[in-house]
Amino acid sequence: MCPTLLLTVTRLRANFVAVTRGLLSTLPREEVEAVVGHELGHIKHKDVMFMMIISIIPALIYYIGHILYYSGWLGSTYRDQRGGGALLVLIGVGLILLSFVFNLFVFYFSRLREYYADSHAAISVQNGARNLQRGLVRIMSATRRVRKEKIASYTQLKALFITDPEVTVRGYDDVDALVERIKAEKPSILMELFSTHPHPAKRLRHLDAYVT
Repeated sequence: MCPTLLLTVTRLRANFVAVTRGLLSTLPREEVEAVVGHELGHIKHKDVMFMMIISIIPALIYYIGHILYYSGWLGSTYRDQRGGGALLVLIGVGLILLSFVFNLFVFYFSRLREYYADSHAAISVQNGARNLQRGLVRIMSATRRVRKEKIASYTQLKALFITDPEVTVRGYDDVDALVERIKAEKPSILMELFSTHPHPAKRLRHLDAYVT
């Protein structure tokens, strides 16, 4: 079984949290509760709907720019004589670039919502901060054992995972020591810029504020 350890939040007529067998077999009960608290935080903040809406915006901007760009190249001779074709190309290129910039904001909001959900788990679950730290590290460690081909198939769904499935850690026996080791890491600002999740070190340090 693939221990993807993903809690899927589905919105139909109501909100649901689906707990995978992989999660239940990998994490102790108290850490499962902390992870569920994280997902309930997403529901409370309506993150699924929010992220769906803002994710559509850069896609729309890109496709409008794409259409205008090719319309400029393939425009009528009359429009080209008036300079309209070149203008459409410029507007199209501008919109395409704008869509990439807007995507950076989408990534930023995705990371921000993860922090909010982590805070919700830390506040609403007993010893939630410490147990969520441990749970996140166990998840990243277990994900390392998943085949790379399977991880690659999840690329488009990374935002739905509690951790980025492409970010894993080595080690598992002493989970608290592993937490401290990860917290000491220095995140790459450039890599995080294009990530849907905060760097694990920053995320674990964020939870430190709630540890009692």
